[in-house]
Parts: sequence; structure tokens; C-alpha cells
Amino acid sequence: MQLIRQVAPAEAAIAYAAGVGADHQEIGTDALEIAQAIRAVFSDSGVLVLMDLGSAVLSAELALDLLSEDERQKVRLCPAPLVEGALAAAAQLTLSEDLDQICQEAQQALTPKQSHLGFLSPSALPSQPSVPEPTQDAGLSIIVRLENPHGLHARPATQLIQTAARYDAQVWVTNLERHTPPVEAVSLNALLALGATQGQRLQITARGKQAAEVLSALQALIPRWGESAVREETPSRPLTDREAGSLRQADAGENLLQAIPIAEGIAVAPLVFFGVAPEETISPTVLSPTEEWQRLQTALQKAERVLQARYERLKGQLGEEKAAIFQAQQLFLRDPHLLDRVRQLLLESNLSAFQGWKQACEEIANSLKAAEDAYLRQRALDILDVSRLVLSNLGSNQVEPPQLSEAGILAAEELTPNQVAELDPQKVRGVILVGGGATSHSAILLRGLGIPAVGGVNVFALGLSDGDWVGIDGATGLVWLKPNPAVRANLEAKAQKWKTVRQELLQHAQQPARTKDGVRLVMAANVGSLIEARLAAQSGAEGIGVLRTEFLYQNRSTPPSESEQIQVYCQLAEVLKPHTVVVRTLDVGGDKSPAYLSLPTEANPYLGLRGLRVSLCYPELFLTQIRAILRAAERYPIHLLLPMIATLEELEQVQQLLLQAHETLSKMDVPHRYPIPIGIMIETPAAVLLAPQFAEQVEFFSVGTNDLTQYTFAAERGNPALSAYNDALHPAILRQIQDVIETAHQQGKRVTVCGEVAGEAEALPVLVGLEADELSMNPHVLPKQKAILEKVDRRAARFLAQQALGCKNAAQVRQLAHHFLEEIGMESG
Repeated sequence: MQLIRQVAPAEAAIAYAAGVGADHQEIGTDALEIAQAIRAVFSDSGVLVLMDLGSAVLSAELALDLLSEDERQKVRLCPAPLVEGALAAAAQLTLSEDLDQICQEAQQALTPKQSHLGFLSPSALPSQPSVPEPTQDAGLSIIVRLENPHGLHARPATQLIQTAARYDAQVWVTNLERHTPPVEAVSLNALLALGATQGQRLQITARGKQAAEVLSALQALIPRWGESAVREETPSRPLTDREAGSLRQADAGENLLQAIPIAEGIAVAPLVFFGVAPEETISPTVLSPTEEWQRLQTALQKAERVLQARYERLKGQLGEEKAAIFQAQQLFLRDPHLLDRVRQLLLESNLSAFQGWKQACEEIANSLKAAEDAYLRQRALDILDVSRLVLSNLGSNQVEPPQLSEAGILAAEELTPNQVAELDPQKVRGVILVGGGATSHSAILLRGLGIPAVGGVNVFALGLSDGDWVGIDGATGLVWLKPNPAVRANLEAKAQKWKTVRQELLQHAQQPARTKDGVRLVMAANVGSLIEARLAAQSGAEGIGVLRTEFLYQNRSTPPSESEQIQVYCQLAEVLKPHTVVVRTLDVGGDKSPAYLSLPTEANPYLGLRGLRVSLCYPELFLTQIRAILRAAERYPIHLLLPMIATLEELEQVQQLLLQAHETLSKMDVPHRYPIPIGIMIETPAAVLLAPQFAEQVEFFSVGTNDLTQYTFAAERGNPALSAYNDALHPAILRQIQDVIETAHQQGKRVTVCGEVAGEAEALPVLVGLEADELSMNPHVLPKQKAILEKVDRRAARFLAQQALGCKNAAQVRQLAHHFLEEIGMESG
């Protein structure tokens, strides 16, 4: 089952029904269980059933009789060998959802093994079906002229394939100007190879039940390509005043790109590419063609998931047009002509999956490089770029941390937190990433190091070389490619000014945070690693407001031991001493879950088993963490924080487990601190309403505005379509924060605000006016927030907060806060 899942697409539903008797340990099959398994994975695409010999065949046939007529029509009992057939079917599913075609492929699963062992001639190996060419009098045809500047390039070709796939018809395309043979509209590479440029005519022929409909749809689609080409020339979202100003300062001929802002700052320097070409894992022999093919399928699936994730992320940030290139690259991965060529190389040339994929992609890229059209030649870089992504899944590289001998701007696919930690800010003036997001740990570290960065730029496919000058503005996301001397000089002056201001802020940030009228407000850091803790200390953090302990549990096969956790907690506390470290217990589930916990698949994981609920379901795991925290707290000022708590009963369970941990350590004469100051995260409306009762049993509250906003508006914060709901400065959230603070203060308890909003300039005076005791934020924003706080008068902030509570929406609150900051001479951006 595990091997099949590695080969099959991630979304494939797989079920099994095997064994009879107690615990299914006896040999045999149960027709009723087979029918239930079929229904468990049933979909409109159908279900393929593979079975062993003997009673399994009879039981499978009987199971069909237990299904409805409609269900039976979409089920195939496949006579393929059970193991090899299942693997072959899983691999074929990545190429097609045609049930009969998948069944046929599964039936041929033994052929490669028979050939390899000399029982079958190589000609009997399965191959991709050849693409039939339409006869001259077959089907319907239209002729269209390409009006868009770059002709039939990757994105239009992707749209053509996607449109054609929606109809029950076969579609072929011919370039009339070049007299090319017709190619079927299923292969991105075949369409690109037509070399169709602006002004040339395409003949599109369709045959099938919906031939007329698909031609009508394509005739409506193709003229719109010219309109989208105009849109591609401009940024995909409205420009801010700062961005517009930067654009105006650039010469009209400058090559500007709009990227995703990751880490603020301005840099201009020669480009340095990071990331060696993937190399094949050293292996004494090439596996059989079938096994190499399966290796390739696994690598393709991983690459497709990466590309889809990039598309979804960048679509919301840069717009549909700019993100569409990743859809085109996904089509390239499924291209039947390309896969047919790789399959041929694996069989006839005895190549590995790595070698076969590399050679097939280079052949296509070389054919594009030879094209007359410059735009098509540029697309060769796209082919090699996506090829490299697959090769990295097939190969093995020991990538060293990037080292620059001279100052430059680093271009990379991704950078891990450890790689970022090795960067020298004196040499690495800036970073351009293909992926990366503004909320990743790497992004946090880049900000802390003061290295400007942007993301969402496929820099490997822009035709740039090492040493080419580029400029970036990490606050606006603008990227200048090969800027002229005047623009370079302008950017260098701005970069120097930014560095000077940042250095002054860092130096001043080491002072305790106070308002203009002397009111003390603790400013701490949200930290998720030892590296971030060091950055927090450098940025003037007055403690760790939230230590996210998930980093100890992720990316490993077993949970951390008690001694390992003690060591890490003490190291972190040592960095921030004498300040307090608030350790949040494991907060997984929803969007983050270690594999070894085997959490159930849930329809809505954000409303399921997550946060403290997970810890209470795994008491031994929780007790190990509690004991480690109690032992570390004996040496350092460490407090305990409970995530996602919603009921008083949950808190009572934790208190019982704390007592149990204390008694265990006491019996063993192990030094520890008990009782320990306990706080809870206020992340649900239930916790807000129960705050008076919670305040009687805990020492402090920590308001997690990210989840509180999400649960108040029933709008997942990771959903781009609902982003308008996720603003913690909405009056509905501010009123809850006010209620929690007033309740806590009535009982002498402290309140920290620790969500993303705590690090926003516009939120600072509002939260001060609501009388929060502490703010905890990402380390890089601490210096600026401390500088703003010094200009804020507490009485004026109270008046602002009362006005904000009376607003109708978050936009009105932000406008009020923006004017407030302007009046005290501070920027909100």
C-alpha cells in the first residue's frame, strides 16, 4: 500500500479489503467488505478493482452484485497481477483518468519483467499510444490568426489544451505558414514546436461528438490572447504610491518586474546564482525500465505538487496572468509526447529515470533554441527550469551553504533557514527567490539579518547570467533587471540611506520600551528556533512572548526526547536572559502535523484535532514536554503557555497532567519548578467569553489574533478568496481584545497580544490605547515598533482606541491609525 501511494497521484483514493475472521488474519475475502471498499473510494472517474486468485475473484464478482446499476457501470474488475498491476495502474493514473486505459496498462504490468528476464521480446513492452493524424476530409476546421505579440507560447498553449480537454472531441493544430504536420492538442511541447508567432495562421481541426462546440470555444478564446498580452505588461494589482514613485523614477526603457515583498530594504549588485545542477545518485546498476519509470512518476508527482503550490500562492499575490506559467509547467510534466520519448529511452537505451528525463528535456529545449522566433527560444529556459525541478527529485546533491566572494544579490529556488543563517550580510546584499513566502521562517531570518528579499520571480528562466546587475526593493517587491548607470546610482543611494536608518534603530532598540509619557510596555519576540532567538536578542527583544516548540517536532520520524527539549529550552533562555521565555506547548494539527502522530484526515482540520486537543490525545507525548519545561524552568525564568484552549475542562486536564509530571519528577529527586506560571492562548470566541473563569486559574493571557480573527469570522486565513475577512484591526476583534484585557486586569493578571497584528505600525497605538501589557512580534519589526512607541502618548492612544471601537470596519480603523501616526511624525508602512 505504501509503495502504491508513492507512485499514485496525491489525490488518488485507495482502499483494500483482505482477510476474514478475527482481525482479518485468516486467508479469504468478504464480498460485503469489497463492496464497502469500492464505495469508500467511489467517484465519477470510476474504480479499478485488482484481486488475487481463487475466492478473491468470486468475491469481487459478488461484490459487484451488491452495488447499484449506476455504480457497477463505473467499476472495472481487472485481471492484472495484483502487485505489479496495482503499481502500473497507479503510475498510469498520473497520465490519464481513463479507466479502461488504466486497466489495459495494469494488464501489461508483467511485460517489462518478462522482457528483462528474457521471456519476451522488447517489442512487446507497452508504449504510449501514437497520436493519429486526421485525414484531410475528417472533422471540422477553422483558421485563426494569432494577434498576440508572442504567438502560441506557453500560457496560450496551456489554455488551448485545457479548453480542448473540456469537450468530447479530438483537436489537432497546424501552422499553415510553416506547413507543419498537425499535432494533437494534448502536448504542450508539440504545440510550442509549431513555432507559431504573431500574425501567423493556425488551422484547428476537430473530430468527435463535440467538434463544433470545441471549435466555437477556441474561436472565442484565441482573440483574447491579444488582450491578455496587454495586461501582462503591467503589474497584476494596483500600485501603491511608493511603487508608482519607483516606477516613475525608472527610465522608460528599464526592465521592471513586480515580485512579492519578503524582506524590506533596497539593494543593487551583480547577480549570483545559487544551486548546482542536480546530479544523479551514484548507483552500480540501472533498475528495470518499469522500476525506473515508477521512480520518474514519483519525481513528477513531487514536482507537480511544488508547481501547484506556487501557482496557488502566487495567483493571489501577483495575479492569474503571472502565476499561469506554473500551470504551463504542470502541463509540460504530463506531456504525452515527452513521456513517450522518456519511456522509449528507458527501454531502448537502458537509461536511468534521471538520464532519460534529462535527455528528453534537452532534446525539446534544443529544438526550441533553434526556432526563428526569439520568444520561442526563450521558452527553452522554461523547459530546462522545470526539468531541473524533476531532476532534483531524482538526483542527489549535497548543497553547501551559499558563499559569495564579492558583494552580490543571490538568486535561488528556495533557501532553508539554515542556509539563510549562513549568509554574510556584508556580501549578500539581497536575495531573489523563485518560491518563498513572506511568512516563512527563512523570510523572518532574512528580515532579522537585514537582507532585502523578494520572491515569486522565476529568475532562472529570464536569460540572466552571473554578474548581470539587478536591483530590488524588498518593501515594494520591485525588481530592476540590468538597470542603467543612472538607475543603479539612484538605488545605491537609497540602499545606503536604508542601512543607516536600520542601524540607528537597532542601536536604540536595546533600551526598554516606553511610551512618550513613560508608561512601560514589554516588547517581546515570537520565536521558532535558536537562530531566531539570537536575532530577537540583537533586535532588542525583552523576552520571548511565544516560543513555538513545533520546530522540535517537525521533519523527523520520532518526537524529541525529554533531555533534548531541556537542552533547547535552556539554550534559548540563555540567549534572552534575564528576560522571561514563554514556552507554548506543541501546537499542531490543521496545517501542520508530524507524520508520526498519525492524526486522522479531517474534512475541516482547522475545526478539528489541533493545538491542545492533540496534546491531550497523546498524554505521554504531552507529559514528556511538560517535564522538560518544568526542569528547564528550575534554572531559568520560563513560563508555560497552552494553545487553542476552549473549555475549562481542558484546563483542568492540563492541571492534572502537570501534577502527575511534578509527582514523577519528585519521586526521582529531579530538580524542577512547580508550580509554574501558566497562561492560555485566547484564540477562540469561547475563550473570550470564558475569560473571567479562566483568569481565576491562570497567571496570564496571550491573545492570538491570527486564529481569533479566523474563528470569529469563520474565514480560513490561508484562503486568498477570504483575505478581506482576516484583519485583526476589525472592531469585532478589537472589542474582544478589550474585554479580555479588562477582565484580566480586574483580577490582577497580565495580557500579551502576540499575533501578526502586534508587529504592525498602525496597530501599535490602538493596542497601547486598549492597555495591553505586552506585545510579542516577529524579531525584525521590534526596532521600528519600539521607535514608534516612544512617540505615542498613552492618553492620546486611549482616545484613538475608543474611536476605533466605534468604527464599522477595519479600513476605518486603519485610516484613523494612519492619521494618528502621521500626526506624531511616524510612517505606517
